[in-house]
Amino acid sequence: VPDIKPEELARLMRPDPKPEELRMWCAVRCDLAMPVPKMLVQCAHACLTSAIITLRQDPARFWHWFENSQAKRVVRVNTLADLQRVKVECETVNIPSALVIDETRTVFHGVPAITYLGLGPCYRSELPNFVRRLRLLEEKDTNSG
Repeated sequence: VPDIKPEELARLMRPDPKPEELRMWCAVRCDLAMPVPKMLVQCAHACLTSAIITLRQDPARFWHWFENSQAKRVVRVNTLADLQRVKVECETVNIPSALVIDETRTVFHGVPAITYLGLGPCYRSELPNFVRRLRLLEEKDTNSG
C-alpha cells in the first residue's frame, strides 16, 4: 500500500466537482471610455444576440442554458485586435458569437465603435486557450472617464 499524505487522501475522498456549466461569455474592450450604463447595455446586446443565434443553431443547447442558471461571465480584452482575435478563434471551433457595433447615438461622437462580443452559451472547456485565459472584468477595469 503506497504511503499517501493526509491532504492527498482528503482530495481523493472529496466528491467529484460540480459538472461544467453552460455559460454565456461577454468580452468587453477596455480601451474605450464607456460610461458604466453604456457598458451594461452593450453587454445586453451581445448576450441577447448570441443567445438568439444559439437558439437558431442549437435549440437544445439554448434551452438547457435558459432553463438552468443562465450563467454569464464578462471578460476583458485590451484592444479591438484582441476582440477580433476572440471572435476568429471562437468561430474556428463553432462557438456562436455576436459582435456589437455601437450606433453612436449617445457615445463615441458619431464614430461607430465595436464594443463587445457575445459568445455562446458554451462550456469553458470548449473555448480556445486564448479566450480561456482572459481575465474577468473587475470594477477597476471600467474606464468610465
